[in-house]
Amino acid sequence: MELNEIRDHWNSLAKKHGLDIKSTTKTPTIKQLEIDALARALRTFMSDEQNVSVLEVGCGNGHNIFGLARIFPNVKFLGLDYSEEMIEAARKLMGELPSCELNFEVGDVLDLSEFQRRRKQFDFVITDRLLINLNSWDLQCEGLRQLASCLKPNGLLVLIENFKRTYGNQNQARSLLGLSERTPDPYNCFIDEALFEMFIQEDLNLELIGSENFASLHDLLLYVLLPHAYDGKVMYDHPLMESVTKLLEKVYKYGLTTFSFGTFGQNNLYLFKRKS
Repeated sequence: MELNEIRDHWNSLAKKHGLDIKSTTKTPTIKQLEIDALARALRTFMSDEQNVSVLEVGCGNGHNIFGLARIFPNVKFLGLDYSEEMIEAARKLMGELPSCELNFEVGDVLDLSEFQRRRKQFDFVITDRLLINLNSWDLQCEGLRQLASCLKPNGLLVLIENFKRTYGNQNQARSLLGLSERTPDPYNCFIDEALFEMFIQEDLNLELIGSENFASLHDLLLYVLLPHAYDGKVMYDHPLMESVTKLLEKVYKYGLTTFSFGTFGQNNLYLFKRKS
């Protein structure tokens, strides 16, 4: 799809679903795990909530920011999205958290120059399935440059994106059970992990702190095991999806590092640090 068609797609979803989570994802349980993964990343590297600033680019209708603001009420959050419809929806919810400093603005990851002139840089810059909406690797690289430029020295870039290798693992598991391979939606361009890591570290000079395939068990159940049991159908609302989500939240909450669920999740979280 062309970039204007991708933008139209998200505008149409925002018009149709408004504040509902369906504006940004078909999978409510993955949103729970995404917010949990982002919160753990922020908590690990945040010594004090006071004077900490977080920018989310591609914030959609604000579900990540509202979820994080409830966990970190003293952090300053700013959400940017290129869909005016998404930003309009997010602003409708701001009144539910009157004690938190939240703002939402229209902004495009491919050109944050005007925004940078008006505002300071941030302690944390986060994205959640943003870059995959840019339809080429070259554009994704430019998006990464723009994101990195918004970081303070020693600031952290926290990215949740869809990657080819782990998606391939998922499809390999499907094929073992006689299921056909899944393909990304036409408005998504999944990312090559090796190119991604090399570009950020060598071209942007950011330090790789770590990565986490936090939804592996979730995606193995949703896209492999349940479809095998139900004639290929993906069942977003199956009761087991809520069970696996609660299990994973507990595993990460208590740091049960002995639990290993493989790398079948198409969503992977990466942390990079801007060098001082």
